[in-house]
Amino acid sequence: MDIKVDETHEFESPMDIQINESNEVWWASTIEYDLTVNGEEWSVRVAETPKGTDFYYFTEDGWEPFTEEGEEPILDAIYEAWSDGELIHE
Repeated sequence: MDIKVDETHEFESPMDIQINESNEVWWASTIEYDLTVNGEEWSVRVAETPKGTDFYYFTEDGWEPFTEEGEEPILDAIYEAWSDGELIHE
């Protein structure tokens, strides 16, 4: 990189900047699904980062983490559908 700085420490234009390498080091994605399952409305979120995936569902108290399989059969089915790639974000 060839950058010239004058006595006032301001960069002169034009600057010659070359990218030698670029890597994604962090990312985060949250997708919200509004679903109807057997006539019931459900809102779920899937939050993914390089460290893992968190699954949330909306209740009257706000967003709750889905942590225990078997506690709510409909959530189990939604989670399984997402895991199997059946819920595609458009």
